[in-house]
Amino acid sequence: MLSFYLLYVYEEEDEPQFIRLYEKYDKTLLRIGYYILNNKEDAEDAVQEAWIAIAQNMHTLRDMSEEKIEIYIFKTVKSKSINIYHKNKKMPCDFDIDILLNIASDTDVVAEYENREKMKAVISCLNQMASRYRDVLTLYFL
Repeated sequence: MLSFYLLYVYEEEDEPQFIRLYEKYDKTLLRIGYYILNNKEDAEDAVQEAWIAIAQNMHTLRDMSEEKIEIYIFKTVKSKSINIYHKNKKMPCDFDIDILLNIASDTDVVAEYENREKMKAVISCLNQMASRYRDVLTLYFL
């Protein structure tokens, strides 16, 4: 994997420092990613993204002290982990199993689920309206 990351290091003179940092911090970054995400695969993705970003910015780390480099590396993996966390949080996973249990066997399950989801969206929109508009629409259509 290290050779993959070295492809992103722009200048050859930065490669030895990147190798040293990779060998020193790789396992620590995995622990940080796992601590934030509680998922091994997501943590590995975050660490991979972090190493790519670090490799691309090795020229900026050249003149930094060891403490600042360490802070930069930890902040990078933290940021990548949080980005993955937010991306995963946005993915909807709210399938209601009760829908399947209450549908007759000859009903198109996909169409029924889509209808219920549309109904939820309409109700959500109605709830966001001012009460005077919401009441008129509710009385007219229902």
